[in-house]
Amino acid sequence: THARIVAEGDPRNALSMHALVVAFCKYLQSCMIGNFDATQFVVSQECPDQGFYIKQERAGNDNPLTGESSGGLDFAIKYYHLNNAAGFTGIPVFNIADAAMDDSAFDVGKISGMGTNREQTNFGFVCFTKTRACNAAFYRWFAQEVIVPFFEQSRESIDTEV
Repeated sequence: THARIVAEGDPRNALSMHALVVAFCKYLQSCMIGNFDATQFVVSQECPDQGFYIKQERAGNDNPLTGESSGGLDFAIKYYHLNNAAGFTGIPVFNIADAAMDDSAFDVGKISGMGTNREQTNFGFVCFTKTRACNAAFYRWFAQEVIVPFFEQSRESIDTEV
């Protein structure tokens, strides 16, 4: 959105973020400096003869993409990624918004081969909640099954980090 572009372009925000990172991370090993973030996109079929495509936000539009369907097969996906400063990545998590679900409903499936490399032993998760904002059940699961195990594995690598 325009507001995000303005905020990210402000040197005061960059300096504040730098001070925060230095103060917090100065004495941490790189495998313990982590970040998780999410990005979202909408898969659409507005023109059935052209197949499915990823919708793009239009320049100058302050309204972000939504999962509102135009009556076709549109659906919103929110992709959560987790990584650390040592270069390790966590298990990818994709949440699909399903407006037909109850507010507190949450379903998850483990998909082999959907991990961060091509090995079939790697996996990712596909989750379903009512909205792409997810819900308490999703975030409880995400913390317990993705974030905590990721940092437990990161702690194990401290002894082997150069």
